Amino acid sequence: SLLFKIKTRHEKFIVLHTWGSHFDYAERYPNSFDVFKPSLKTVFARPSDFSHKDVLVNSYDNTILFTDAVIDSAISTLKSQPAISAMYYLSDHGENLFDDTSHTSLHEEVVPTIYAAHIPFFVWYSDTLKNIFPEKINWLYKHRNSKIGVEDIIHTVTDISNIRFPMQDSSKCIDEEFFVDSKQKILSENFKIYYYDSLIRYK
Repeated sequence: SLLFKIKTRHEKFIVLHTWGSHFDYAERYPNSFDVFKPSLKTVFARPSDFSHKDVLVNSYDNTILFTDAVIDSAISTLKSQPAISAMYYLSDHGENLFDDTSHTSLHEEVVPTIYAAHIPFFVWYSDTLKNIFPEKINWLYKHRNSKIGVEDIIHTVTDISNIRFPMQDSSKCIDEEFFVDSKQKILSENFKIYYYDSLIRYK
């Protein structure tokens, strides 16, 4: 993983970039997190091998367990600091794990699937931040079921931090009253833009 730090006086902006759940899944978590078995720690399987779906899914789920532990560690570190803080988690893509009759795996298809396009995003914030900006946190909570796109993140991160920039758009700030549902655009492998609502889910 890579850790980037930007510090200005007492303010810090930290980016933790991890490999997450990319294949080979067995390389993305230590043996102590090999909970779901059989897994790729002991069984060889190619990512396209449908006959070993259980092995691939188990291994992927183990990567999620480890990711949860890493996130929990980051939150615990922030909680221990006497600081006004927030943490944002965002994945760059999901993963196909033979979820439907298309028998698709990984995430490199030209036309993205709904499984690869559906990604996690959440915000953790300190009590001090909530006390200082209660309205922002209130709107953030109210928009928890809204359609959110990656393009909304930079606007939200800066707005919660009370940072302003010329191109900032309140309709893309999840913590603001005027937030508008995202069209949730996805850039495919062939550099074509698709919209999440248009993606096909096979039975």
